[in-house]
Amino acid sequence: MVGEICFALCRTKLTYFSFFFFFFCLFSLASIPNLVTDLLFSSLYKYVDVHAPPLAIEEEDLINMPREGASGLWRSEDMIRLDVITQREVLYETVVCIGLLGKAKFVDVNNDVTAFSRHFTAEIRRYDEMERKLSIINGELARERELVEACSPSLDARDDVKRVLCSTMIEEDEEKVDSLVEELKRVNASLQGLRSEMNFRLELSLLHTWLQDLVSSHFSQPSVAFLQTPHLLGMVDAARAEAMYAMAYRATKGNVLIELDNKPAMLLDPITGERCIAKTPFAIIAPSPGLLKRVERLVLTLGATVHSLRDVSQAKMEEQHREMEELQEMYDRMHVRKLELIQQHARIYHELLRIVRMKKKVFTTMNLCVVSGSTCTASVWIPKKHEHTLRAAIREAVHASAGEVFSVVTLHSSQRNPPTFFDTNKFTQCFQSIVDSYGAARYKEINPGVFTIVTFPYLFGIMYGDIGHGMLLLLFAFYLILMENHWNRCQLNEILAMLFGGRYLLLLMGVFSIYMGALYNDFFGFSVGLFSSAYAWPPIGEQNGTVHPLGEKNRTGVYPMGLDVAWAETENKLEFYNSVKMKCAVIVGVVQMLTGNVLSLFNHIYNRELHKAIFLFIPEILFLLCTFGYMSLLIVVKWCTRWENTSEAPSILETMTNFFLQPGIVSQPLYNGQKWVQILLLLTAFAMVPVMLLVMPLIEVRKHREEYLGYRLFLDSVSLPAINGSDSKTSEDPIVTVSTARRNEFPVASLENTLGSHLGMGWENNHTEDTPLGHASYGTGAAPADYDDYEGGNRLDSSEVFIHYVIHTIEYVLGCVSNTASYLRLWALSLAHAQLSEVFFNFAVVKVLGMDTTGVFIAAGIAIWLAVTLAVLVGMEALSAFLHALRLHWVEFNNKFYVGDGVAHEPFDLLNHLEY
Repeated sequence: MVGEICFALCRTKLTYFSFFFFFFCLFSLASIPNLVTDLLFSSLYKYVDVHAPPLAIEEEDLINMPREGASGLWRSEDMIRLDVITQREVLYETVVCIGLLGKAKFVDVNNDVTAFSRHFTAEIRRYDEMERKLSIINGELARERELVEACSPSLDARDDVKRVLCSTMIEEDEEKVDSLVEELKRVNASLQGLRSEMNFRLELSLLHTWLQDLVSSHFSQPSVAFLQTPHLLGMVDAARAEAMYAMAYRATKGNVLIELDNKPAMLLDPITGERCIAKTPFAIIAPSPGLLKRVERLVLTLGATVHSLRDVSQAKMEEQHREMEELQEMYDRMHVRKLELIQQHARIYHELLRIVRMKKKVFTTMNLCVVSGSTCTASVWIPKKHEHTLRAAIREAVHASAGEVFSVVTLHSSQRNPPTFFDTNKFTQCFQSIVDSYGAARYKEINPGVFTIVTFPYLFGIMYGDIGHGMLLLLFAFYLILMENHWNRCQLNEILAMLFGGRYLLLLMGVFSIYMGALYNDFFGFSVGLFSSAYAWPPIGEQNGTVHPLGEKNRTGVYPMGLDVAWAETENKLEFYNSVKMKCAVIVGVVQMLTGNVLSLFNHIYNRELHKAIFLFIPEILFLLCTFGYMSLLIVVKWCTRWENTSEAPSILETMTNFFLQPGIVSQPLYNGQKWVQILLLLTAFAMVPVMLLVMPLIEVRKHREEYLGYRLFLDSVSLPAINGSDSKTSEDPIVTVSTARRNEFPVASLENTLGSHLGMGWENNHTEDTPLGHASYGTGAAPADYDDYEGGNRLDSSEVFIHYVIHTIEYVLGCVSNTASYLRLWALSLAHAQLSEVFFNFAVVKVLGMDTTGVFIAAGIAIWLAVTLAVLVGMEALSAFLHALRLHWVEFNNKFYVGDGVAHEPFDLLNHLEY
């Protein structure tokens, strides 16, 4: 039977399924060296007698012991925690050199001190004030962006940054900032004064012109009677003109005459210099000076300006115009001077802002260190392969600062809670970001990003398969890659920066879309005849009604690649496409979930958790293989079987329904003995549920009990003080007394590793903030109790362990069903994309070409089709397929093996603070 299936697969060339199968085999072979390495180095750890002193295995030996040769992307980098003890005078240069290295993460060893009480808080506040002052210049640059030439940054090299950071003191930085800001403030003050004076004279001129028009419109002959009556002239903001009118009218009970201009005048803003302030001229006539005084106080509260035109003559107005022209010339010269000043200091401003921000970051990092007298202690996490580089940078800092004493670098006493770091490049960074968005990997956990490089664009291509649309994506990705060197130096907006960061992801998405489009035989919604059809059709004259193919053209196989072009115009095309895509989606999903289960085995072996490999991995993968793995096999067997009459072919849906509900009934068997095979598979799947539900928690509770008893037994053997609070232990047998001081010096980390090796517990990976490095957790939850818990008499609550595995079992069993169904989105989105492409092309292009119209309508139809294609199919559909592929990786794939509760390694990197 197996031989027949293999022969049929080779003969029929199932190209759609073969690619994913090839990919799975390729990655499985690539994973074999890592599996062998896990097994090899796991065997290097010796079992140690619990009665023996724990000094046989030092913590440093465990750290330096190689765990895996493929460290870096398959698993996270090896991390070590180092303590740097240096002089206080050298601390600044040391932090700068480490920051320029960009590989180390500082640990806050000063966390018991408030932020305001730390040693370098005063310097941080001073740099905050400098940054606030520089924001004034930033505002001016933003307003004059179009007139000021762009300045290229000059602090690009590491040596330049180090020279600038270490050559100036904080007082010099303050002096530079103050001189730069004060000079700009003086120019701005002069410009504001000129704008205010120009506004005053412009208001006076506008009021004079408006008053003449107002008087001439009410009197047939010019009259000065208006100027002799109690009146008030001025200008008010156009937005407040109606409010002023209503308030003045009500305050005087209608005893004043108020006149407003219908055309507001635009004045200069004294601050920005833009002509954006709209003011309305007004005139108020009152019967008495006292009433007019009340109205004047009212309008002044609304921000109005009041002017007097009693002594203004025509000659004076002409003089006002000349003075206005002189003020305008003076203003233009002053504005040019300001632009020259901004252009002159633009480069200085950018460099100074960078220096201020970087030095502020340096002092903030220095606050994480412990200062004791003339010495300072810093603690850093760094990838082990960069340890020598770190030591060289520290030596360089001592020489640069002319230090008298060399800094001391030692291994930290505790290597708990190491951060997770993957060494990526510009190609793998976007794929790793997809995984990190779900959660940072636990230390030394298998990284899903390795598989995401291929599986993410492949699943996207299944949903987005179209040769034409894939080419558009590919061209866009090529454009982003060609602009890489230029855009790396530019400040992009949020959306464009996101697209630019995923340029290589878009490249692979386009490639896989083209490949899947070739398999679907889709090109902008219609089929293309890449190869001649494998079906023979009757002559056109003999065709009547529904046409059936005559048969095959003496072929030895199927259509060379993808779907036969003959299906394009058939009535049952959609039914056939749905059948193929739906089944392939299920197979792809099952294979990817099985891959996730296999990766969980790698994690168990690496962590030396043999009990999980046997009683967790094996039941999980058997349950999946016996249910939906069997369904995938039935699909392949049905594909490889030649049916004389398609109505005789059994329904996979009916077979799987009877598989669960009526195990002994097989109405249309695919092979001999199918009934007994299905009964055996169903019983096997059901038998795996109690194994996951009961065996694992029992093992966890037992191992915790052994761990606790081993700890008590070891303390008894060395005659340490009693655990439950007593100071000593009495016994009739002669014992050796160990002092309390000696107990405090006892290497607890070595004890933990010794007991862990003896009890077979994987204690190097799964850890939390309250547990030593290496404690293994039950399942994916919290780690076992620390030895401090043992001294306090705390024990593991077995009910919590059982509840955890009950939840885990329910999630996995139901997840196998829901996750398999979730992969049907591959078929659904592929169907939707193909149908939308076909509908848009038929309605916008085919129907227009079939109409008796001119070329204008044809061009309009093609333009509409292009617009809809770019907006809907390339934009919205691509985003939809991206989000669905993201969900399939985050949920359906990662939940089989990926915990994602680690802490990301965020190194202190000064070169990343060069952006402004």
